[in-house]
Amino acid sequence: MKNLFFYFRTLMVLAVLFISCDRNEDDGTNTATSSTAGFTWKEDSQTAPEQKASSAYFQGSSIFALNASNATVFEINLMKSSAVGTYTFDGDYIKGTALVYVTKNFNATGGTITITEKTDSKVSGKFEATGTGNGITKVYGTFTGIPVK
Repeated sequence: MKNLFFYFRTLMVLAVLFISCDRNEDDGTNTATSSTAGFTWKEDSQTAPEQKASSAYFQGSSIFALNASNATVFEINLMKSSAVGTYTFDGDYIKGTALVYVTKNFNATGGTITITEKTDSKVSGKFEATGTGNGITKVYGTFTGIPVK
């Protein structure tokens, strides 16, 4: 009987420990919460203040970066290819590569986007675009570890 009580008590202690453990502990490997992950950009100069979208993702063949109110900040369409490589902005939203900075009404007329990493779960790269919109003539940006939807 003492053995049965001992096993029962041990089982109860293990059950309490198991239930009380946090299953959502951060082991530091989640790049989505990394300070370098996300979508950032600068307007007109590489030394301009860096701005950061509150969320960004890759879906289909496009990158979307959103501000806090979920109004589109950027839309980058990569209709020719979204594989690792460098592509020229040609402004063709249907078949080519295009960048629109919707908030500032900026449309890229030139520049490049470089995809440096693309997996089933995330995309990283950088871009530099020239164009016009609300006094802006150039936009520089990076996207690091943005999720694929």
